[in-house]
Amino acid sequence: MHVSLLISHRMLFMLLTHICTILKANATRMIPLDEPWTNRTLQIHEISNEFLPATNHPILWVDETGNMIYTFAGDASEPNTTYQSAQQYFKLSSDLPNGLTWSTANPANDKLFANLRKPSRSASTVCNGVGYALGGYGSAGADNYFAQDDNSSARIAVPGLLTYNFSTRVWANESIRAPFAAGTNPFGGDLNDHYPSGGYAVCLPDVGDAWVVMFFGGRAYSGDGREKKPMPFSHMLFYDVARKQFRWQDTTGAESYGLPRARRDGCATIAKGKNGTYEV
Repeated sequence: MHVSLLISHRMLFMLLTHICTILKANATRMIPLDEPWTNRTLQIHEISNEFLPATNHPILWVDETGNMIYTFAGDASEPNTTYQSAQQYFKLSSDLPNGLTWSTANPANDKLFANLRKPSRSASTVCNGVGYALGGYGSAGADNYFAQDDNSSARIAVPGLLTYNFSTRVWANESIRAPFAAGTNPFGGDLNDHYPSGGYAVCLPDVGDAWVVMFFGGRAYSGDGREKKPMPFSHMLFYDVARKQFRWQDTTGAESYGLPRARRDGCATIAKGKNGTYEV
């Protein structure tokens, strides 16, 4: 059984809502982080997950201001024709007197949302009240759109940057074809027109005129899903929110230490360092 783990920054540091949330196929389990416990004394609280489709590697976003968790898309972990045809996203929120419950969320721009593809293994993060999810792949088991393809059993690249504003409930989708095209893709060669999946995303909340989102690592899928190749750590992709521009940056240190090996499907976090720097 696939398990997704999410720890909310607010839940870690706000005494009233310290919980660690684990999404399982049939339950959300909450572990308190604001009090000491041992294996013998730990009390795990459960919320029914039966309302949700069973998925692998969905998008997970934490709305710290609204005290909600959102989930969208992901690979179906079992055949589910309703999930394949439905376009929904869900939120975990406090619905007193019932406590924390899952429910269907409602977009402000439902026409645009209805036409979004449902990716799996997107690189996702939250920055200043906006959720971001880069790339990922789509499959016929999650989205009927991909069943129309002659290669319907493949994992088809989803070349877009999804955003969701928590306060306005507005979705947006921006193409990422340009930064991965021949001539602008710094990897070149076999990675031209290949799009990332299973990578990492972190928020740089006070960089630039608004903020910047950083993406790196993962595996690159060709547009038709027939090829997949590792994404080297030789370059990082930055999205300048104020200018709505993607920028590549070379990494350094390879001459002395060598690049980290390519990797995917892990976790990334960030902490502010000295002199305006960040540790990732």
